[in-house]
Amino acid sequence: MLLHNGVFGDGVCLEGISDARNSLVISQPYIRGSIPERSRTNQFVEQIGFEQMADGFWFSQERSVAIMDTKPANFIETEDGGVHSIDVAIFEPTRVMIDLWS
Repeated sequence: MLLHNGVFGDGVCLEGISDARNSLVISQPYIRGSIPERSRTNQFVEQIGFEQMADGFWFSQERSVAIMDTKPANFIETEDGGVHSIDVAIFEPTRVMIDLWS
């Protein structure tokens, strides 16, 4: 969550742990908007410093952070043209992973 908030400037919060195994309960500020076109999400992800490695998979060398599942349904575009991540998988890859991508 901290990684997501840092990269995307979001406000994801941990609310608790559910009774189901391995399930976290999180919250995120509500964002009014619509699902953007893929070209718009790709443009947004590039603008914040990521390079596309494969469809839906991006890596930022500068941040040493990867994001996955960047389908349009995981973003919201607001009326003012802003794009916000709402359900993108984000992680810090291992050195081995980074070496494979280089």
